[in-house]
Amino acid sequence: MSAVDFEYNGFKKSGSGYQGASFARISAGQQTREDVSRSAIWARKTAPLGLATIMLGALLHRFGFIPVDEMLSVLGAGALLALAAVGMSLNSFIDIWQLGVRGFFRAAVALVISLITLAPFALVVIGLLYLPKVSGVTTSAEDPPLMLADIAFGRVDQQVLTDQQAAYPAIQTQEFPLPAPQVYDLARGAAERTGLNITFELPPIVATKFIEVEGESVASIPAPRAKPIVLRDGSVMRRTVAKFYTEASAEGVFEASGKTPVLGFIDDVAVRVRATNNGSTVDVRSASRIGDHDLGANARRVQAFLRELDLTVKALSVN
Repeated sequence: MSAVDFEYNGFKKSGSGYQGASFARISAGQQTREDVSRSAIWARKTAPLGLATIMLGALLHRFGFIPVDEMLSVLGAGALLALAAVGMSLNSFIDIWQLGVRGFFRAAVALVISLITLAPFALVVIGLLYLPKVSGVTTSAEDPPLMLADIAFGRVDQQVLTDQQAAYPAIQTQEFPLPAPQVYDLARGAAERTGLNITFELPPIVATKFIEVEGESVASIPAPRAKPIVLRDGSVMRRTVAKFYTEASAEGVFEASGKTPVLGFIDDVAVRVRATNNGSTVDVRSASRIGDHDLGANARRVQAFLRELDLTVKALSVN
């Protein structure tokens, strides 16, 4: 028989006798403490759902199943779920403190999962506040490398390029005491090692000199003719605008595309190698396809490429 079996004139009867009404309140409180906070239960269910939603949206866009706008909608839904889980976790802590209910562990786990889910959004906000507001970088704002993608996306604003270089003044044209064809090959290898996908290339064309040998004009390599460039993606639009790259010169250029590590946003990269009297120069430009703030992604990509190229040239000179 329990301590609250029946009541008589404000007293409770137990197996050994009558107890006061205060004992009944204590017993009721003990029963309340055995309950679990509903906020904690729902927070523990909602937090993993928010994390899974964000991961699913990022992966679907990363592998090309959904476009950017749909991915942003999915990420927004995941963030809202995470915020709701944070609110429910905090509410469950209040219930635990005031009512003595259980569920602290569930609420704590939900809060940790939600904070992990919201951490990337916090980093993005910090980047928007403290990193330069640019959508790309170039080593030469006065004479930037052109891209076929500039025509496709309506880019190349001289003032914008100047602002980009002012934001990252350490990114400058690189000079190497090597001939342009050799530097071009080294730059192409450095681009592939840094994760860039080369979309098309036009190596530098060095004019062939004809020499008189026993009364005959001899050339080791026939002079190349300018011809249209056929791109790997087979784009008809790009083939029609590729003609401004077909002039024979000692300048080599290749274009590539790079993806951001997590969400897979595609950025366009152009690398230009020019012959000089003392060797050759290398100019790089990386530009985002969407948005007006790259969160420093293009600067990091260009710096990684130039660092890899510099190390490659130094290793070659040592050998």
